[in-house]
Amino acid sequence: MAPRVSRAETGRAPADLDRIAAAALKSKPGEVVLYISKSDEESAVLTVTTAASTSAPVSGMHSVIVDEVTGQILPPRASTGF
Repeated sequence: MAPRVSRAETGRAPADLDRIAAAALKSKPGEVVLYISKSDEESAVLTVTTAASTSAPVSGMHSVIVDEVTGQILPPRASTGF
């Protein structure tokens, strides 16, 4: 797994959000983007939430982790609980 670094460490600007969304949708064909979120302002990692439709129940939603700088899909994070 590639190391996750902060945006400040890369010295690079974030990828275009359309590119981020396209990368996520490529991994979930036929779905739509519901949300793009960031859990930590310093992190270069975004979570893209997709589903079959904008009215899909929570159980039908999927999360795709994307590197904000490169636009590359990252492996899912291990659950650490609360």
